[in-house]
Amino acid sequence: MKIDTISSRTQLTPRREPYWIRRGKGQHLGYRKLSEGSQGTWSARYTPTSGSRKSLPLGSLEHIPAKDRFDEAARLADEWFAHIVSGGITSPKTIADACAEYLQALKRKNKSSSAIRDVQRRFNQYVLIDAQFAAIQLSQLNKTNLDGFRHRLEDTLNNGGKRRGQPRSAATINRDMTCLRAALNLALDNQWVTANCWTVALRPISHSDDPTVDRSRQGYLSKQERQNLINAAPDGLTELIRGLSMLPIRPGALARLKVSDYDPKTNKLTVSHDKVNNRQLLLPALQSQMIKRLVRNKLPNAPIFSCQDGSFWNKDKWKKPFKKAVSDAGLPETTVMYTIRHSVITDLVVSGVPSLTIAQLAGTSVRMIEKHYSKLLDDSVADALQQLAI
Repeated sequence: MKIDTISSRTQLTPRREPYWIRRGKGQHLGYRKLSEGSQGTWSARYTPTSGSRKSLPLGSLEHIPAKDRFDEAARLADEWFAHIVSGGITSPKTIADACAEYLQALKRKNKSSSAIRDVQRRFNQYVLIDAQFAAIQLSQLNKTNLDGFRHRLEDTLNNGGKRRGQPRSAATINRDMTCLRAALNLALDNQWVTANCWTVALRPISHSDDPTVDRSRQGYLSKQERQNLINAAPDGLTELIRGLSMLPIRPGALARLKVSDYDPKTNKLTVSHDKVNNRQLLLPALQSQMIKRLVRNKLPNAPIFSCQDGSFWNKDKWKKPFKKAVSDAGLPETTVMYTIRHSVITDLVVSGVPSLTIAQLAGTSVRMIEKHYSKLLDDSVADALQQLAI
């Protein structure tokens, strides 16, 4: 029985059981016609050599012109079959499921409650608020519906603060997309989906697309400016800024260092909460003296860089005092904590430290160092070649 044309489907006798056609071994596409004149619904059925049969409802596909519905149903079914054959799960998972699983993964990794709340907020505001988008099965995810999500995200205006009603910054949009991209990457790792269609659709806005992106990497503070910032900062924050000025560690990772992360016998510092976890840094004399002073008389689980009340620093705690210190030090208002890290890495590049060594110290890749500091690296190469003149 044919179901690939409008006329063939019109001639079908209404019945409860779908009309099935074979697409491959154990793979069938079905069309169900319950009454005369009805749209009919499509479904896919997979029968493994062992185990129970699985089915996937594809709906009526009313949004597709009638003449193209068979082709669309066949495409969706074949993608689902390919997903299963390549090891993907057979029980359907949705975008909402992927978001929920990603939040659970953050908790299992002992991420901070503030970080988890931030991701949850972004999911609630920009992903789960669209019930139709959130309910899309991962096996049916495609560039078209992801493009729609991105366009909605870019069209969303600020809903509070001084910029209320104004377009949101490219950096903010990137952070919102990052959360969904991370959730989908985890779903891919878990084999909830076997095809990655979001790499292009959710590609971050780059500096070439919008010059305001990565402003923290555009600013540079000289050593004297960093010292001025340290002098202007309140107690507690002074040490955190000094630490950032002496160690190329991400601000959040530095703030979460515990006394037990430092081994005074080997002078090694273990960075546990970063993109590259548990990397060890062998500290030279000055950095070692600073850490030894900060850990003195503290318990193993206490923060190395602590607030005045002895608690760990985080972005919410340092935001206002850091902004005031920036103003008091007479620095550009675009200066953020990450600017210090960028400045330190810049100094390492200019001083001729190999990219691989910098990447290992900073907990990043050589590719990222070359991407963001290529001009400085080019200058270093030019200087090196200049030394060959005879």
